Amino acid sequence: MSSSSNSHDHHEENFIQKYIFSVDHKVIGIQYGITSLLFLLFGFSLMAIMRWQLAYPGTEIPIVGFIFGESGILASEQYNSLGAMHGTIMIFLGIVPLAVPVTLMRT
Repeated sequence: MSSSSNSHDHHEENFIQKYIFSVDHKVIGIQYGITSLLFLLFGFSLMAIMRWQLAYPGTEIPIVGFIFGESGILASEQYNSLGAMHGTIMIFLGIVPLAVPVTLMRT
C-alpha cells in the first residue's frame, strides 16, 4: 500500500463557496451580523432622508430625490411611510438580530 493511495486531495473553496453557501456556524454568524448591520445602515439612510426634509422643507432631497417623484420633494404620505419603515427595519431587522444572540450567549 503506497502513501499516495492514503492521501486525500484538499479542495480549495472559492469565496462564494466559502462565505456565501457555507454551512459552518461561524461563517453563518458573520453573515447574520453583516446582514443586520446592512439593515441598520438602510434604516439610518431612511432617517437621514426624513431629517433632511425637516431641516430643509420644500427643497429637493440630494442623491436619492429622484425616487420621490419629479420634484424630488418628500410628500407627507411618503414621510409617514418612511417613519414606519424606519422604525420597523431598525427594530426587527437591525437591533433584534444583533441583540438576541448576545442575550442567549449570556445564559
